Parts: sequence; C-alpha cells; structure tokens
Amino acid sequence: MKAVLPRGLPLLVVGGIMPESMAMWKAAGADGFGLGSNLFKPGTTAAICGERAAGYIAAVRAAEAQ
Repeated sequence: MKAVLPRGLPLLVVGGIMPESMAMWKAAGADGFGLGSNLFKPGTTAAICGERAAGYIAAVRAAEAQ
C-alpha cells in the first residue's frame, strides 16, 4: 500500500488485528493499528478488556523493538 500512497501518509491496519499478527504488519510497513471487537464486545468485563489491551501493548512494543 505504501508504494501507491502519498509519501509520509501513515498507514493504519484495521480489521482482524490480533497480537500475534502485529509484528508481521509492522515489518510490512504499518504505522499503527485500529482495534475493535477483538479488544471489546458488549458484555466484556473491564478486567478481560484490560488483559487483552495488555497483550496488544506488549505485541506492539515487541514489534517496534525489532
């Protein structure tokens, strides 16, 4: 996508993002991620949402360190 988008335009990946796939997307040039129902759905407790968020944070930090 970056080959056809204006230089410097951030590329945010959305839809089906899982912690396990974040490093691959970062390596491919993603600048960020949009999270939705994999993080929160109606009925998800704050504790579960927090655990999921921590997993995403750890994954994006690991991807940035590579």
